[in-house]
Amino acid sequence: MGSGGLPGIAGRKLSSLRNPAKTILVTENSAFIPWSWHEPRRPLTPQNAVFNDAKNVASFADGHATYIRIYWAAQNPAGPLAMCYDPPAGYDYKWSGD
Repeated sequence: MGSGGLPGIAGRKLSSLRNPAKTILVTENSAFIPWSWHEPRRPLTPQNAVFNDAKNVASFADGHATYIRIYWAAQNPAGPLAMCYDPPAGYDYKWSGD
């Protein structure tokens, strides 16, 4: 768990991460909201502007980078941003490193 009780790896040692290959280190700003500038939905309307599984580029704690789909739950009690919670099973990343 990162600072402020939110998932993240701030202040953690690499050796403390359970799966560095799935732990996001750095990502594009658009990965924190349900939007992808790489593959926006067309036509660009308020209904199409945000969507689950938007794809974004992320780099991981093990050093690799890739293009992944990001889980977004509009009504998540942990917070509105995707980085406020780890995704459910079936996604190839985690924010927390746990």
